[in-house]
Amino acid sequence: MNEVAFNADARYKYIRPFTEGYYNSVTGDLEWVEPGSVDYLYASQGRRSMHREWWLDNRLNYSDGKRLSEAYRGDRFIMRLYTPQPGESIYVPVEGLTADTYVPGKYYVQDEDSDGKIIYIIANGDFDSDLVYYELKAGDKLTASIEAVPPNNNFTITPLHNQYIAVAYGGSNGVTVGPIYTKANESAKVKAPGKYNDTETYIYGGS
Repeated sequence: MNEVAFNADARYKYIRPFTEGYYNSVTGDLEWVEPGSVDYLYASQGRRSMHREWWLDNRLNYSDGKRLSEAYRGDRFIMRLYTPQPGESIYVPVEGLTADTYVPGKYYVQDEDSDGKIIYIIANGDFDSDLVYYELKAGDKLTASIEAVPPNNNFTITPLHNQYIAVAYGGSNGVTVGPIYTKANESAKVKAPGKYNDTETYIYGGS
């Protein structure tokens, strides 16, 4: 049977109930179902020739992706991860600061987090002579940015089609996270097993 016959059959059985409505007799009594029902649209698949062609072309990649083997490992793109490290204390006390020279939002004061660790927060309030004000050490803007946005080696990957994804931290001899089955256009989170510096990283299934 050719594709034209399949299409004509599908229009009568599956598409017309959606566009025109139909009588449902599954329960034994005729019941009119209004147009718009998608109950039978899933069955309108034609000869599925394109599906078979796609599956034959991709079956090995799909299987290799599930088992992290063969050609799937070669289908990758490579990057090197670098995790910046903060240097020594970047906050130094400001000498001779007065109410006249104080500018809210320019300086920092000490505080404690929930674990009792000393942290520095921006001083936005009025000048307080009992407080010690700090400023960033000149030239250490990188460390300041690290404190504002901590380094993160996790990945968010959104594939273009249904597939298995995996990330190898440290290359083929490192730690591989995955495979994770992911649907097309749906994001998957890949959590790094640690922090890495100057490390070769593979993202498998890149194409």
